[in-house]
Amino acid sequence: MSHWIGWGKNLNNGEDTWIMALVMEWYFTIPTVKGVLVDSLKTNFKAHLFHQKIGFVFIADRLLNGIACQDFEHKRTSKRLSTETAILSYFW
Repeated sequence: MSHWIGWGKNLNNGEDTWIMALVMEWYFTIPTVKGVLVDSLKTNFKAHLFHQKIGFVFIADRLLNGIACQDFEHKRTSKRLSTETAILSYFW
């Protein structure tokens, strides 16, 4: 999955968590999806922490078109953030 949620000024209000919970819920409604892979710039430490917070696990460093990235995976069997929890964190 390649995603960009928004500008830095919009971070830490719960919206990104809510969006990712909805996306993950949708992905895992597809029976053949065994996991979701995301990559972020190696220098984007805030993204790394965010992905880990919602259940992604670091799997590898790699170059993507010559750009240093880190890959994170969330398997179907991993515990996911529920949309109810994400919605509560967004509104409260």
